[in-house]
Parts: sequence; structure tokens; C-alpha cells
Amino acid sequence: MCTEREKGGRGVACIPLKTMAMHVAFLTKLVRGTEGHMASLFARFWIGFALRAVILWKGTSPWSTDRPWHYQKVAEFIRGHPWCLVDGLVLDHRKLYKRWRDCWAAQSGQTHPQMPGVEWAAMQPTWLDGTSKDLHWLGALRRLPVRERLYRHGISPTPLCPIGCGGEETVEHALRSCPVTARFWRRVSEWWSAEEGAGIDRDLVLYGRGLKRMGPETANPLWQTVSVAKCVLWGARCECIRSQTPRVRQVDLFHVFRARLGK
Repeated sequence: MCTEREKGGRGVACIPLKTMAMHVAFLTKLVRGTEGHMASLFARFWIGFALRAVILWKGTSPWSTDRPWHYQKVAEFIRGHPWCLVDGLVLDHRKLYKRWRDCWAAQSGQTHPQMPGVEWAAMQPTWLDGTSKDLHWLGALRRLPVRERLYRHGISPTPLCPIGCGGEETVEHALRSCPVTARFWRRVSEWWSAEEGAGIDRDLVLYGRGLKRMGPETANPLWQTVSVAKCVLWGARCECIRSQTPRVRQVDLFHVFRARLGK
């Protein structure tokens, strides 16, 4: 989430990190604020000692370690991240958030793998709905909750495909290589080729590969078509699990796809 779209993230701020960075920067500016102001006096009393490196600290000034909860969180943050006091970084919430985000991602292992050939930004255009964005993003990262993955974590009783083909359900199996899925994509590709004259291949479906080379007048309708088809497939797969019925009718799938695409 904390990574730019071009690098495989969502291109949005991490709300807990962002709000904490804004809170820390606000109170730091308050500590450095107008002398004698009541709010500034309280801020200096509670976190002035923790910020002594960035303010003109007087040893005779009173201070306390018995702080309100939100001031205590700021003091703990400063103690845990001493780099924020260097070059006045703690005063600018944008710079503070960027540095903290990078440190948090590196320490927690939340950085996304650099998978070759994935066109991240093209897979998540701003005009696409959130459900499709999630499906593309998690699919390319191989993080969709397919049965093979759930089985490895002890959540699913079986790793087999819920549609009933008997194969192990990986991300690629669910979205492309299952026999039922492959037949559906073949029909979608034939329909699209008849309409637009271009095919839909595996790399395009899974990783958006090739979208960058197309102009928006070609890429946008093509990716909208692929997005709707993937959502229909994933919805049918989830319905098989809910109903405990391992069967999907090809005709119904294609009709649902055409109906959703026409909306």
C-alpha cells in the first residue's frame, strides 16, 4: 500500500503512518511556537525534553514524563526513531512520512517483489473500479486467496480447484489455465478479435503486459473487457465455494460477462 503504483503498490498513503506523521509534526511545531502561548507551554512541558535537539531548550524549564496519551505516543515515536531529529525532519510531515514509510516497509518486509514484465501502473488506471484493481493487483502479486495458498496456511481443507477440474488451484489456474477458465477466455478472445481484431493472451490477463505499447483508445476498452471477464470468473469461482457445487456453465458465464460489459 505504501508503494507507488509504478513499483507495485497502490499509490495511496498508509493512513496510520500518515496521520501519526502529521500529529508528530504538528506538536513539534507547537513546541517551537510562540513563547508564552498556553498550548505551546503545555507542549513544551510534556514533550519539550524529547525535542530538545530541535528547540532552544533551557535546562531550567519544567518538564514531565507523566504525559497525556497522545503526547506519550509522540515521545515514544521520537525515542524509537532518532533519525527524525536530524535536519529538522520532524517539522515537515511530508518528509517525515516518506522516510518513515521507507523504514517501515524495509523493517516489516512489506516491500513488494519486483516481478519482471508486470505493468503495474497500466493495470491500475484511475478510471477502473476498486474491485477490478484489487483483483489485478493481488493476482499479479500472487496474493489472491486461492485454495492452494489457503491450504498451505491450514485454512482450506483441500488445495483442489473448486470448479471441479481436479487440478491444484493456484492464481494462474484460477484466472487462466483451469480448463473451464481457458474455454471461457477462448470465447472472450474470439469475441474480442471479431470486434476489434486483437487477441487476449495469458500475459495480458495476468500481468497487463502489452498495455503500455497501446494507445489509450485501444488499451482502455481492452483492459475494461479483461477486467470484467476476470471479475466474472472470480465471482463464479466464489459462488462454487459458497454453494458447494463444483460446476460452472460456459454459456451462463459468457452471458453474464456480456451483460456486465454492456452496463
